[in-house]
This record gives sequence, structure tokens and C-alpha cells, in this order.
Amino acid sequence: MSEQNWAGNYTYRAADWRRPTSVDELQAAVGAADRIGVIGSRHSFNGLGDADTVIDLTALPHMDAPCRGIRRVAVAAHMTYAEVAAWPAWSALANLASLPHISVAGAVATGTHGSGSRTATFPRRCAAYALVRADGALVGVAADDLAKRGRHGSARRGRRASRWRRTGL
Repeated sequence: MSEQNWAGNYTYRAADWRRPTSVDELQAAVGAADRIGVIGSRHSFNGLGDADTVIDLTALPHMDAPCRGIRRVAVAAHMTYAEVAAWPAWSALANLASLPHISVAGAVATGTHGSGSRTATFPRRCAAYALVRADGALVGVAADDLAKRGRHGSARRGRRASRWRRTGL
């Protein structure tokens, strides 16, 4: 069976599919591959997430515990906005993506503004990210540091994968 995007109009060419169930498995898969693609909700109309090895993030754990007393929530990159909205701490979000099947990472990578054009884009609302580097190391990055380097919310392709943790929405 061939794997396709959400609309069924793109068929992935990858021969090697990985579906890690933990961050440790994600780190091992990323560190072992020469070139990877990363997918979540598969809301793409092209081969951006395609490569010889594709890592499907949908089996990773969904959320960490909410940050009590402050309006922040930690969310796994592959979660869809429908899944986020079903969680009790969703009120930490000022708005939601206009399509419920879009993943949080997809919205961040593309600069989605969500259900209100007068609200900040999703990348602007992130306080920090947890990223898996090409060598498999897990690192935390403050969004302010990325913005200073001009990399806030930009999509990356190739030998990189990320499990972005959105905080401070």
C-alpha cells in the first residue's frame, strides 16, 4: 500500500517509513538517517515532507501537562488543532487554525494566522521549541533566539526533523 497526503493527490516515494512512539525513538530515527522527510497531518500538496526515509510523527505522545496558573500549554508538533481544541487547556490559545486537521507544526512552519487576521501568527505565539537535531540530539530553543537569527517559523527540509513543543500560545 502506498502512502498519500490527506487529499489523496500526492503519493510519497519513501521506501523507509518510521513511526516513533517516543522522543527517544524519534531521536534514534533522525540520527540514523542520511536524509529524512517529516510528516504530521499530511496537509501538503507537494513532496515537501518526502524523502528516502519519512518519519511520521503521529504516534508520538500528544501533550505534556499544562502549565498551571499561567496561560501556556505544551503541545506536540503533530497534533491537529481539532485535538488541541478538545483538550481542557485549549483556552490558552487566542485563536485556532481555520482548518481543524492542520497540525501545530504545519501551522508554525507556514506562519498560519488562524481564525483571525488581526491576531499574531502561530510562530509569533511560541515561547520555545524542543527540536531534534540531525545528529539525534534533543535541544530546547527559545523562540526569541530563533527570531534574532531570522529563523522563526521557517520550514526546513532535508536531514532535519523536529518535534516542536509550542508553549506560550
